Amino acid sequence: MTPPSNLNDTVWFATGCSSGLGKSFAQTIYKAGHRIVATARNVTSLSYLPDEPNVLKLELDVRSQGAITSAFAAALRKFSKIHVVINNAGYGLMGDMESISEFEGRDQLETNFWGPVNITQKALQIFRGKFALEGFTKAVVKEVRPEWNIHFLIASPGGMRTNFAQSSLQSPPRHAAYDSPNVYPISINLE
Repeated sequence: MTPPSNLNDTVWFATGCSSGLGKSFAQTIYKAGHRIVATARNVTSLSYLPDEPNVLKLELDVRSQGAITSAFAAALRKFSKIHVVINNAGYGLMGDMESISEFEGRDQLETNFWGPVNITQKALQIFRGKFALEGFTKAVVKEVRPEWNIHFLIASPGGMRTNFAQSSLQSPPRHAAYDSPNVYPISINLE
Protein backbone atom coordinates (compact mmCIF):
# COMPACT_ATOMS: atom_id res chain seq x y z
CA MET A 1 0.00 0.00 0.00
CA THR A 2 1.49 3.29 -1.03
CA PRO A 3 1.10 6.19 1.36
CA PRO A 4 -1.06 9.08 0.18
CA SER A 5 0.77 11.68 -1.92
CA ASN A 6 -0.81 14.42 0.17
CA LEU A 7 -1.71 14.07 3.85
CA ASN A 8 -5.19 15.44 3.10
CA ASP A 9 -5.71 12.42 0.84
CA THR A 10 -5.43 10.11 3.87
CA VAL A 11 -8.56 8.04 4.47
CA TRP A 12 -9.20 7.03 8.08
CA PHE A 13 -11.65 4.26 9.06
CA ALA A 14 -12.61 4.44 12.75
CA THR A 15 -14.96 2.33 14.86
CA GLY A 16 -16.78 3.47 17.97
CA CYS A 17 -17.07 7.13 16.99
CA SER A 18 -20.30 7.89 18.84
CA SER A 19 -18.61 9.32 21.93
CA GLY A 20 -15.46 9.56 24.00
CA LEU A 21 -12.12 8.81 22.40
CA GLY A 22 -13.67 7.71 19.09
CA LYS A 23 -15.57 10.98 18.78
CA SER A 24 -12.37 12.91 19.54
CA PHE A 25 -10.48 10.91 16.89
CA ALA A 26 -13.17 11.58 14.28
CA GLN A 27 -13.38 15.31 15.04
CA THR A 28 -9.59 15.72 15.02
CA ILE A 29 -9.19 13.80 11.77
CA TYR A 30 -11.95 15.84 10.09
CA LYS A 31 -10.62 19.18 11.37
CA ALA A 32 -7.13 18.28 10.10
CA GLY A 33 -8.59 18.04 6.58
CA HIS A 34 -8.39 14.27 6.22
CA ARG A 35 -11.14 12.01 4.97
CA ILE A 36 -12.95 10.06 7.70
CA VAL A 37 -15.13 6.98 7.68
CA ALA A 38 -16.74 7.31 11.11
CA THR A 39 -18.72 4.34 12.36
CA ALA A 40 -21.03 3.67 15.29
CA ARG A 41 -23.83 1.25 16.14
CA ASN A 42 -26.25 4.17 15.84
CA VAL A 43 -25.36 6.41 12.89
CA THR A 44 -27.42 9.32 14.29
CA SER A 45 -24.83 9.59 17.09
CA LEU A 46 -22.42 10.85 14.42
CA SER A 47 -24.44 14.02 13.76
CA TYR A 48 -21.58 16.12 15.17
CA LEU A 49 -19.79 15.52 11.84
CA PRO A 50 -21.03 17.47 8.80
CA ASP A 51 -22.53 15.79 5.75
CA GLU A 52 -19.86 16.64 3.21
CA PRO A 53 -17.57 14.88 0.70
CA ASN A 54 -14.71 14.13 3.13
CA VAL A 55 -17.02 12.42 5.63
CA LEU A 56 -18.72 9.05 5.46
CA LYS A 57 -20.89 8.12 8.44
CA LEU A 58 -21.77 4.42 8.68
CA GLU A 59 -23.74 2.21 11.01
CA LEU A 60 -21.48 -0.60 12.21
CA ASP A 61 -21.87 -3.20 14.94
CA VAL A 62 -18.40 -4.76 15.14
CA ARG A 63 -19.93 -8.02 16.41
CA SER A 64 -21.29 -8.67 12.90
CA GLN A 65 -18.94 -9.95 10.19
CA GLY A 66 -21.52 -8.99 7.56
CA ALA A 67 -21.72 -5.43 8.90
CA ILE A 68 -17.92 -5.17 8.86
CA THR A 69 -17.77 -6.35 5.24
CA SER A 70 -20.53 -3.89 4.24
CA ALA A 71 -18.86 -0.97 6.02
CA PHE A 72 -15.51 -1.54 4.31
CA ALA A 73 -17.24 -1.96 0.96
CA ALA A 74 -19.08 1.35 1.44
CA ALA A 75 -15.83 3.08 2.42
CA LEU A 76 -14.08 1.76 -0.69
CA ARG A 77 -17.00 2.80 -2.92
CA LYS A 78 -16.78 6.34 -1.54
CA PHE A 79 -13.00 6.85 -1.24
CA SER A 80 -11.45 3.96 -3.27
CA LYS A 81 -8.89 3.30 -0.53
CA ILE A 82 -8.26 3.24 3.22
CA HIS A 83 -4.94 4.20 4.80
CA VAL A 84 -5.55 4.07 8.55
CA VAL A 85 -7.87 1.90 10.65
CA ILE A 86 -8.70 2.73 14.26
CA ASN A 87 -10.19 -0.12 16.32
CA ASN A 88 -11.88 1.92 19.04
CA ALA A 89 -15.34 0.34 19.55
CA GLY A 90 -15.75 -1.20 22.96
CA TYR A 91 -17.43 -1.02 26.32
CA GLY A 92 -16.77 -1.92 29.94
CA LEU A 93 -18.45 -4.64 31.96
CA MET A 94 -18.13 -4.35 35.71
CA GLY A 95 -19.54 -6.54 38.41
CA ASP A 96 -18.77 -9.44 40.67
CA MET A 97 -18.00 -12.76 39.00
CA GLU A 98 -21.26 -14.41 40.07
CA SER A 99 -23.37 -11.60 38.63
CA ILE A 100 -21.91 -11.45 35.14
CA SER A 101 -23.71 -13.91 32.91
CA GLU A 102 -22.00 -15.97 30.23
CA PHE A 103 -23.97 -14.01 27.62
CA GLU A 104 -22.71 -10.67 28.99
CA GLY A 105 -19.11 -11.89 29.09
CA ARG A 106 -19.25 -13.36 25.60
CA ASP A 107 -20.96 -10.26 24.20
CA GLN A 108 -18.19 -8.06 25.57
CA LEU A 109 -15.52 -10.32 24.02
CA GLU A 110 -17.39 -10.22 20.69
CA THR A 111 -17.25 -6.41 20.83
CA ASN A 112 -13.91 -5.69 22.50
CA PHE A 113 -11.80 -8.53 21.06
CA TRP A 114 -13.37 -10.37 18.11
CA GLY A 115 -14.74 -7.16 16.58
CA PRO A 116 -11.25 -5.62 16.28
CA VAL A 117 -9.82 -8.96 15.12
CA ASN A 118 -12.39 -9.10 12.30
CA ILE A 119 -11.87 -5.42 11.45
CA THR A 120 -8.10 -6.00 11.26
CA GLN A 121 -8.51 -9.07 9.03
CA LYS A 122 -10.69 -7.09 6.63
CA ALA A 123 -8.29 -4.12 6.70
CA LEU A 124 -5.30 -6.35 5.90
CA GLN A 125 -7.12 -7.64 2.81
CA ILE A 126 -7.52 -4.05 1.65
CA PHE A 127 -4.05 -2.81 2.65
CA ARG A 128 -2.25 -5.66 0.91
CA GLY A 129 -4.93 -6.26 -1.77
CA LYS A 130 -1.88 -13.17 20.41
CA PHE A 131 -3.19 -11.93 25.02
CA ALA A 132 -6.43 -10.61 23.67
CA LEU A 133 -6.31 -7.52 21.45
CA GLU A 134 -2.77 -6.34 22.19
CA GLY A 135 -1.30 -9.82 21.73
CA PHE A 136 -3.23 -10.29 18.50
CA THR A 137 -1.96 -6.95 17.17
CA LYS A 138 1.65 -7.70 18.14
CA ALA A 139 1.41 -11.07 16.38
CA VAL A 140 -0.04 -9.52 13.20
CA VAL A 141 2.77 -6.92 13.13
CA LYS A 142 5.27 -9.75 12.70
CA GLU A 143 3.32 -11.19 9.73
CA VAL A 144 3.24 -7.96 7.72
CA ARG A 145 6.18 -7.27 5.40
CA PRO A 146 7.89 -3.88 5.80
CA GLU A 147 7.58 -3.12 2.07
CA TRP A 148 3.77 -3.18 2.41
CA ASN A 149 4.09 0.02 4.44
CA ILE A 150 1.36 -1.04 6.89
CA HIS A 151 1.86 0.26 10.43
CA PHE A 152 0.14 -0.63 13.70
CA LEU A 153 -0.26 1.40 16.88
CA ILE A 154 -1.56 0.10 20.17
CA ALA A 155 -2.79 3.07 22.18
CA SER A 156 -3.31 2.32 25.85
CA PRO A 157 -4.48 5.66 27.21
CA GLY A 158 -4.54 6.23 30.93
CA GLY A 159 -7.42 7.85 32.75
CA MET A 160 -9.23 10.56 30.85
CA ARG A 161 -12.61 12.18 31.01
CA THR A 162 -15.02 10.32 28.69
CA ASN A 163 -18.36 8.62 29.20
CA PHE A 164 -16.73 5.15 29.31
CA ALA A 165 -17.60 4.78 33.00
CA GLN A 166 -21.19 5.91 32.38
CA SER A 167 -23.03 5.02 29.17
CA SER A 168 -20.26 2.73 27.86
CA LEU A 169 -20.11 0.65 31.04
CA GLN A 170 -22.52 -2.15 31.79
CA SER A 171 -23.00 -3.31 35.36
CA PRO A 172 -25.34 -6.23 36.06
CA PRO A 173 -27.13 -6.34 39.44
CA ARG A 174 -24.91 -7.52 42.29
CA HIS A 175 -25.28 -11.05 43.55
CA ALA A 176 -27.17 -10.96 46.86
CA ALA A 177 -24.30 -12.70 48.66
CA TYR A 178 -22.16 -9.58 48.18
CA ASP A 179 -24.70 -7.09 49.54
CA SER A 180 -23.77 -7.44 53.22
CA PRO A 181 -20.43 -6.13 54.48
CA ASN A 182 -20.45 -8.98 57.01
CA VAL A 183 -19.93 -11.63 54.35
CA TYR A 184 -16.75 -10.18 52.87
CA PRO A 185 -14.22 -11.73 52.72
CA ILE A 186 -15.88 -15.09 52.35
CA SER A 187 -14.03 -18.02 53.84
CA ILE A 188 -14.71 -21.50 52.55
CA ASN A 189 -13.75 -24.62 54.46
CA LEU A 190 -12.41 -27.08 51.89
CA GLU A 191 -11.94 -29.97 54.40
